[in-house]
Amino acid sequence: MAAGFLSILEGLGERSPVLVAIDDLQWLDPSSAQVLAFVVRRLNGPVGVLGTARDDADSVTSWLHLPTPDAIGRITLRPLSVELARSAMALFDGPIAGPVDRGIGCRVCGRRGTG
Repeated sequence: MAAGFLSILEGLGERSPVLVAIDDLQWLDPSSAQVLAFVVRRLNGPVGVLGTARDDADSVTSWLHLPTPDAIGRITLRPLSVELARSAMALFDGPIAGPVDRGIGCRVCGRRGTG
């Protein structure tokens, strides 16, 4: 399975750059983590992997074991403000008002309670 996935990614990379995006790495099942670890250690060419994880997730990439420490870059993002979350939601769905707005804003911003 892992060798097949690697072959597919490298084949795609021969045609154009490829980005594999994985959201919520902390929820990756062990089998998928093994495949991903195998692939990222062997990737050649214009293929990148982007993963996101909550900052409270323990040892999210402890299974990765990359050959060089600088092979992975980390960026810590702060939660969006409620105002920025509302602006982002308005781009896709139009304005949202009332309690729904506060609830969605809190979930988007990673906060509990009301906005």
